[in-house]
Formats: sequence, C-alpha cells, structure tokens
Amino acid sequence: MKRFKSENLFWSSADVCDVTPAHLRAKEVPAAGIQCFFICTDYFTSQQFVDALRAGFREFATACPSRPGIGDVPADVSTVDTSKSRKVLEVAVSLAGGAIVDDAGRTLLRLEKAEGA
Repeated sequence: MKRFKSENLFWSSADVCDVTPAHLRAKEVPAAGIQCFFICTDYFTSQQFVDALRAGFREFATACPSRPGIGDVPADVSTVDTSKSRKVLEVAVSLAGGAIVDDAGRTLLRLEKAEGA
C-alpha cells in the first residue's frame, strides 16, 4: 500500500442534513430499488475547507488564511465513488455550501460571540 502525507487531509463526511434527502429519494425513485449508496463528500484538505468557510461566511473573510487552490487532495489517494448516488438519486454532497461547512461556521460564530460577551 502506497503511503501519503495526510496531516492536511479530511476524510469523507456527511451531515444528517445531507443524508436525509438521500433517504427520501431512495424511497421515491424506483431505480433505487434495494441498492446501497455512498452519501458523502469527497476527501478535502484543510485549505479547501477554509476556502469553503470563507465563501459561505463573510465574517471569516479576513480571519481565515486565504490561499485558494493550495493544498489539493493528492492524486494518489483512494477516494470514494459517489457517482451512483448522483446518477440514480440525483443527490450530491458538496463541501462548499454544504451542511458541514454551515455547521462549522455557525459553531465558530457562536463561540466567537460567547467569548466577546
């Protein structure tokens, strides 16, 4: 197995807000049948997460490091294939504008407000 540096890498993830629509679509779409589906983001780096956070929350525009495009996921990393979920269920989990970034952003704003109070 080929080793790679992963200290800057987040693994695939999904929030309940991302999974719920997939469950509903699986019940509604006849082609879904009794198949199994991966519902998650692709792997992403710390910088890609920060870029999505900056894009989703203007409050973080100056607080987060701005180096868009730096730190892409290495090409030799095995990733999950969510193409069946996108094709059959028409559901895709996105890092940018997704529940994961939204939850993190709201939590950070709450913590910042609590510290300032």
